Amino acid sequence: MIRRLLEDWRRYRIYWKWAFQSLVRGIDGHWPVFVTLLLFPWISGVLMCLVECHKGGSIRTYWDAVYTTWITMSTVGYGDYVPITRLGQVIACLDALVGLVIVGLIVWLLTRSLGDPPT
Repeated sequence: MIRRLLEDWRRYRIYWKWAFQSLVRGIDGHWPVFVTLLLFPWISGVLMCLVECHKGGSIRTYWDAVYTTWITMSTVGYGDYVPITRLGQVIACLDALVGLVIVGLIVWLLTRSLGDPPT
């Protein structure tokens, strides 16, 4: 039983290494897009804070704004922090759209870069 567990662990470790290397290979030519998309939540958080932080709503600090942006981009949307101004709501809608683009790009990248798995 222990031998089988070790064999399974070794096989899964090889698959995870292969998947990670495939992901890195796929990002290689598209890294500016991914860097931009990773910076977007922080920039959007600044904009959200400028618009929402002093309006008396639930978003009171920069970290509240960044948290709201990340949660919106992940399409979870807990609802504990919500924008109350129209411009804040527009920024939240853009966050949701960019989040969908990021998920789509990751799926595209994985399906494009994954070849035949190692044996």
